[in-house]
Amino acid sequence: MPAAARYGVRVDGAERAMCCRGCQAVAQAIVDAGMSAYYAQRTAMPEGAALVPPALDALAVYDNPALQANFLEAPSDDEVREVHLMLEGITCAACLWLNERHLAAQPGVLAVEVNFSTQRARIRWDSRLTRLSKLLLAVAEIGYRAHPFDARERDALMQRERRVALWRWLVAGLSSMQVMMYAVPCIWRATATWRPTPRR
Repeated sequence: MPAAARYGVRVDGAERAMCCRGCQAVAQAIVDAGMSAYYAQRTAMPEGAALVPPALDALAVYDNPALQANFLEAPSDDEVREVHLMLEGITCAACLWLNERHLAAQPGVLAVEVNFSTQRARIRWDSRLTRLSKLLLAVAEIGYRAHPFDARERDALMQRERRVALWRWLVAGLSSMQVMMYAVPCIWRATATWRPTPRR
């Protein structure tokens, strides 16, 4: 970022610095929706998502009835639609809370359930009041990614997350071994030179 660039958002009365316009836009969307409590609840940082206009425009393809027939739950002629979405970037319970509250606040949304363990969201909405692309855009606005549930994509996502978790475990293990290499000689030296205080 340019040295002179300054991006900030007022959260709970305090000005918070942001690293770029993307983070600023996401934080402002969270604050404007009245969900700044998210910042007090989160225990891990989300992965983040790029808000690239061409990518957001591409979400309109999910409004195609022929495509929706592949992933809508029991598609019918009724105005109420239901879909299972995969959410990417969920790292803690605060992420789950934020997504659930933000989606439930969208016009036309009737019900939202987000499952932390499977990172899936079940959404029911009135198609006369909103479109699926708008719901996907609402998720992108707060820095997460969502797309209709696909078993193959889910398996690929889980595999990527397992690889990341394995690398973190290995790094943590190696770091612990390094700490032990320094700690053990210090403990041994301290105990080798220790002598009990004679009683008088």
